Amino acid sequence: SEYDDSKEKLFESITTCSDIEDSKYKQILLSLGLTYNNFHFAEISEDKITILIDTKIIQMTEDNLKFVRLNYLEQLFNFIRANIEEYIEIMTYNLLEQEELLEILNWNISDEQKIKLLELTDSEISIIDKNYSDAVTIHILKNNFDEYDLPKLFSSYGDWDNSIKDIISNYAANDIERIIDNPSDVSKKLIIN
Repeated sequence: SEYDDSKEKLFESITTCSDIEDSKYKQILLSLGLTYNNFHFAEISEDKITILIDTKIIQMTEDNLKFVRLNYLEQLFNFIRANIEEYIEIMTYNLLEQEELLEILNWNISDEQKIKLLELTDSEISIIDKNYSDAVTIHILKNNFDEYDLPKLFSSYGDWDNSIKDIISNYAANDIERIIDNPSDVSKKLIIN
């Protein structure tokens, strides 16, 4: 209808207007009750983009994610954080970016959510000096194992939970030469095991 058209035009012109004071900007846009599935305005100020993200006026869609990656990189993690469930829902093998995944693995979200994202990649991920939960660590060791972690895993064997020790033991059994070559770098407990 004509009303909807003019409402949409108003919505767009306010979205792109940098002269409106922030709280008014937010108030007017929210009162119009519209959102963007396909956001395409590249020159919006930091403050205004923050408002559009925080109010979820910019929806988490594949198009919007790609657009934010390209045009508002400094707001990318705010955008993902504000829409983490939707982000996980739309995520695919091809859409997932390693850098985003590594950041999200440090967030205070559920293991289940982290593992859903991890299931979309076969890239290697280091677990050294990370505070990943046991469940996330086990998933990474089984599916995204980074061989460069081996020496450190062998030397820190005693510090891990039993379920993780079992996996490290298996890697050690398969890599016995490395242990024979550098026994001093390997945890005594692992050698005994």
